[in-house]
Parts: sequence; C-alpha cells; structure tokens
Amino acid sequence: MCAPLTDASGFGWYIFPPVDFALRWDGQTTEFARLADNEPAGWQSLAGAYPLALPEEERALHQAPEHFKTEFNIFDSAEGRFSFIDVDPRLGNTCEITPAVTARTPPGWSLLIRQPANWPHSRHHQVLEGVLDTEWYGAKLSIIVRLLEIGQVVRFYRALPMAVAQPVPRVAVEASQQSAGHVVRGAENFPDDAWERYITNRKRRVGGKGRGTYRARQRHQRRQTPPSPPG
Repeated sequence: MCAPLTDASGFGWYIFPPVDFALRWDGQTTEFARLADNEPAGWQSLAGAYPLALPEEERALHQAPEHFKTEFNIFDSAEGRFSFIDVDPRLGNTCEITPAVTARTPPGWSLLIRQPANWPHSRHHQVLEGVLDTEWYGAKLSIIVRLLEIGQVVRFYRALPMAVAQPVPRVAVEASQQSAGHVVRGAENFPDDAWERYITNRKRRVGGKGRGTYRARQRHQRRQTPPSPPG
C-alpha cells in the first residue's frame, strides 16, 4: 500500500556481480577471493592498484563478431587490459568494481549509480553514489565500494544486486549544482497555494480514509497527466 516505497524500489535497474566473491581490507589494502561453498577460496592482494580481471569476461568478449575483433589489440596494453576490480592506491579500502555492463541513455539523460533503494545497508561496506553521462560514455558502468571494517570479510553474490542504475535528466543534476532552491521557514510565510495544497492532502487522510489515499490520488493524477517519454 505504500506507493512511495514501491515506486522507489522499482525505479531503475539492478546491477548484479558476475561471480560470487569476497573482499577484505587489512588496514592498508584490499584482498580479493572467489567464493566456494560460501567461503573465500584463496586471497589475492590488490596492492599497488593491481587491476584484477575475470577470465570469464575475456572469454565472453572473444565471442564477439569477427569485425569487432579488428580493435582487440587495445586490450593488450596495460591501460586497456580487462579489469573487474581496481583499488585506489591512496585509499586501500576504496574499490572500483566494473561488471561487464554498459548502458546508453537518450540525449539529456544520465545514470545515477547508487545503493539499491530500501535494501538493508551493510555495516561492512558502502556503495558511493555517482552520476555517469551515459549519453556518450560507452565504457562499463562503475560501482565504487568503500570497505568500512578492518579484517571483515565482505561477500557479494550473483543473486543479490550490488547497486542500482537510475535514469535522471541531466538538467536536474545541473540545476541542483547551480541553485540551492527557495526555502521558506515558518507557516506564516507559506504561499497561499502551498497552504491550500497541504490542507487538501491532510483532509484526504482524516476520517478513517488515510490508508491508501496517496496511491489513489497518484493514480488519478497520472491518468490526468501521463508522463512524456525520455529524450
């Protein structure tokens, strides 16, 4: 019945890791391990900004059409090699994880990469939020993960989303950077139309009719003003 929660939970696309794996921060840098029977199967250090690649990704890319493979020499260089996890050499607990997922949005739209909405937040790691200009950005989507506890094994599973990608209009991002908006303090300074809207919504929720009134009104409003397609 809670439309705001269900709308937020369904807004965007989940991003899942390609393999079950674990990360562990030793206080200086991060270690990586694949999971076998839910336990780390051998730790590998990512010190020195060592980019860790997954052989599954390389095998999948080599299934591309032959005319794509004329450009494959770019993956032979150190800068162009495959990478699933990179660790910031200055912040050993901060990792860039790049599942083999790309996205393209219509002109004027970007993707907000963030923690899945309304999922319990882990006390062991944090997904940092970032906005990608996927209108032109063609590389893999990046998920920035910060490990929060020394020595804690943090597990990630193919069946559980690591992050969510939500479409946002670029004008909204730019507007938020240019203006702090208009803040009114105190009921005595409410514009008349804002007060009327507030009272009208409160009336819908009194007299035992509060449950489900938001959803009912939302449906009515959306029938009256259907959204325009992106772009």
